[in-house]
Amino acid sequence: MGGVSLPISARKTALLCKRYQRSSIEKFNHWQPSSWSHANPVDLVAEMNTDIYIAIADELLQWEEGDAIIHMGIIGRRIVIKSLLESTIIVDKAYDTTFKNDSLELLKAYEHELVVKTVDIMGKYHKPVIGVYLMTDDMTRTVVEIDNETYRGIVFPGQERAAKALAKM
Repeated sequence: MGGVSLPISARKTALLCKRYQRSSIEKFNHWQPSSWSHANPVDLVAEMNTDIYIAIADELLQWEEGDAIIHMGIIGRRIVIKSLLESTIIVDKAYDTTFKNDSLELLKAYEHELVVKTVDIMGKYHKPVIGVYLMTDDMTRTVVEIDNETYRGIVFPGQERAAKALAKM
């Protein structure tokens, strides 16, 4: 799953992005809007539903030709939205800061839930699932510890580092 620039990073590091089985694409069609890429990488089209992400990740990890998943631009949305909300507050003094704070808490919870579910599914298939931040700040970490889990969430600040890490595995 990721952006269109990932295959370029993958080629530089000798990672292969293979075509999906027709049956997988048909399943993805049920979970995605018709505008999704229909190719590798799978584009989640700015979806904010962890269940759809996990359903697609589960399907990809079952695929014997696939060794790993790199997801891009899912973690780090909180940072982008925070900047937009802070700019809005500067321009509109009457803007409700409670909405900003509640929105950021919701995004923080969403991103944490996504990492927890990702770690859980890595344990199910014993295949790496690593992320690439959309944007980073002083709170972002490459390794995210999850209580009572063998695996850890791994989210890199850039796609080159993620591709190189997988290439070394």
